[in-house]
Amino acid sequence: MLFNNKKISHVLLLGTLALVPLFSEEGFFFAYAPIFGLGIIGAMMKLHRVTIQSFFFWVVVFFLSIYFFKGPIVALITVVTLFVILQTHVKTKQTDFLGQISYSVYLTHGELGGRLIYFLLPFCVPSSFQSYLLLVGAILFSIFGAWVFYLIIEKPSKRLAAKIDLK
Repeated sequence: MLFNNKKISHVLLLGTLALVPLFSEEGFFFAYAPIFGLGIIGAMMKLHRVTIQSFFFWVVVFFLSIYFFKGPIVALITVVTLFVILQTHVKTKQTDFLGQISYSVYLTHGELGGRLIYFLLPFCVPSSFQSYLLLVGAILFSIFGAWVFYLIIEKPSKRLAAKIDLK
């Protein structure tokens, strides 16, 4: 940690994530930092590394930050998603698969699903069944592409990294 006191480090990190969009342009990682911060505080809660009071304090801070920088709909959806994730525990082959390829999804979803939407949206009637079908298709395409990326790049890289002796 940056400081001896973990609480000070957590406050500095989380506070920075809440405020960093002030200094960032839309489209870059930092513009989404409060959303990532909310996920981080959720993970800390799930791992019992934060008190309930601290958790709710940071949920409010990140909600307000997301509300200010991304709008009320994104803020509400993000917080509701956090609480749904914290309250449910679903373990199936499908969720294990998605968990396994989640980093690959994170790395490739914009290039795959985002590009598919970008290229095909002009051919869809706005607010129609076609638009929803395109969204579902882009999600499935992103998952498929991430799976291929996982098999070709991520999995072999993990195997090579495991062979590195750091001692």
